[in-house]
Parts: sequence; structure tokens; C-alpha cells
Amino acid sequence: MKSFKRVHTPNELLNRVQDNMSLFADALVKIPLLDGILVKDVALGTTEVRINHTLGRKPQGWIIVKKNAAADIYESGSTLTDRYLSLTATATVTASIWIF
Repeated sequence: MKSFKRVHTPNELLNRVQDNMSLFADALVKIPLLDGILVKDVALGTTEVRINHTLGRKPQGWIIVKKNAAADIYESGSTLTDRYLSLTATATVTASIWIF
């Protein structure tokens, strides 16, 4: 998530509005959950699946936002990296995952 870009202007009122907006936007940027990516329709099964998350950094966590079967999904033996998240499921399932 990008931070607020302030534009210099001779209008003092507009500068103060931008200052306040910058404070608000900077607070949002610091919330890890908002700085993520949705990976849709990942086919998972009982063997490890490596998901390329494209965050460019090691994820802080992940949330299953949709799945089409009753299956538990868990992080498998491999560790989180700046490129991949490895997941395994207890049954065959297709899931959408918010990785942050």
C-alpha cells in the first residue's frame, strides 16, 4: 500500500487538509492486514502446494476468505519466504486466500 503523496500548493488551507489526510493515510499504511494480496482459486490437497504471493516480503499471516469444501487448511513444513507460502489441506479444496 502506497503512502499519501502531498502536493505543495500556495493555498494554506489546502496544505493543512493535506497534512491531516497524510496523518490518516500513514496510520492506515501501518496496518499489516491491509497491506496484502488476494490469491483466488488455489487448488489445495493433502500434499504441499507452494503459492507465489508476489508481496515482495515475508508475509505476516494469511486468511482463508472462501473455500468450496469442508477442509482444514494449514501452513506446511516449508517456512514463509518473500516469494512463497506453502499450504496443505486435509481434503481436496479450492480456496481464495488473503495473504498479508
